[in-house]
Amino acid sequence: MNRSKLQIYDKPVLMGRSIDDNHKTSHRVFRISDKHCAKIESTEKVSKYHNYGDVYAEMNIAKVLYKNGISIPKPITCDYIELEGNLQIAFIMEYIDGVSFNETSDDKIIKLGNRLSSQESVKINKLGLFTNFSSPQWILTNDNKIKLIDFEKWDFNYKCELIRSMNYLAEKPNTIFVGQQTAYPGNPMSTTILDVPMEKMIETPVFEEVQMGMSVGLGMTNMCVVTFYPRWDFLICAANQLINHLDKFKHMTGYDSHVIIRVGKGSDDPLDPGVQHKADYTEEFKSMLDDIEIINLYDKSNIYETYKKAYENKKPIILVEYPERYGK
Repeated sequence: MNRSKLQIYDKPVLMGRSIDDNHKTSHRVFRISDKHCAKIESTEKVSKYHNYGDVYAEMNIAKVLYKNGISIPKPITCDYIELEGNLQIAFIMEYIDGVSFNETSDDKIIKLGNRLSSQESVKINKLGLFTNFSSPQWILTNDNKIKLIDFEKWDFNYKCELIRSMNYLAEKPNTIFVGQQTAYPGNPMSTTILDVPMEKMIETPVFEEVQMGMSVGLGMTNMCVVTFYPRWDFLICAANQLINHLDKFKHMTGYDSHVIIRVGKGSDDPLDPGVQHKADYTEEFKSMLDDIEIINLYDKSNIYETYKKAYENKKPIILVEYPERYGK
């Protein structure tokens, strides 16, 4: 195992320290070249923060922030760097020269830094993608620009885990996204596929059974079809294709049609959409389906891995989500 090719300095230069909630200090940020710095993984976990010390999680958050135009050092990769003869995994990012205004007594720098970081914080909050939005650390660059450099206590919320899952699927060459208000946004699910290329989408009118039939047919051609039903109530209209065709497909042919069905359970709060739009038919459909598994995504912890397995397993599956939890 070799160190990263991005490490030019034989002796990385200590740049910063990390302080956990118990006020324990560790040396974790090092400059490894003229252009790059690295933050090494921490083995000290903080129970309050699920991803604390996980450089891969921080890298994923950095990629989302950078893609959405938030002012942070450009994220590069996670790779091994050599420190005092030992290889350690680290999050490698662009090196930024500046002043940490959190640790200076210069009133002008503090005032400017607070103003610019407040503006950037508004942009981050508008994204609506994170929980534990706490303890951000900023630096003011030499040309008076603000850069967010520490967000390891943050965590993705429910909606962002769905976005990550859809982006993962969109990167696969054999995926297609089918349903109402996919190419043209109009429901909560639409907000999770804004990064999916238009050429991977098939927008459908309101014909739920035909949509399921299309999905089954596409799934027969070695495509992985992600088909959208924003409410359980709407999936009832597709029950014939779902129960008599997709669920029986392997029994009749010996192989599966690869269809991932995204189903939303209508919210009860803060708005009541009415009795036709908020039913949960999980148990009813389980009793009618023999081969199709139904997984309820009650919280964000298993969303990404569940979608990843659903792609890899190449079997039809129903994944139930809860839009009222998108912000949690």
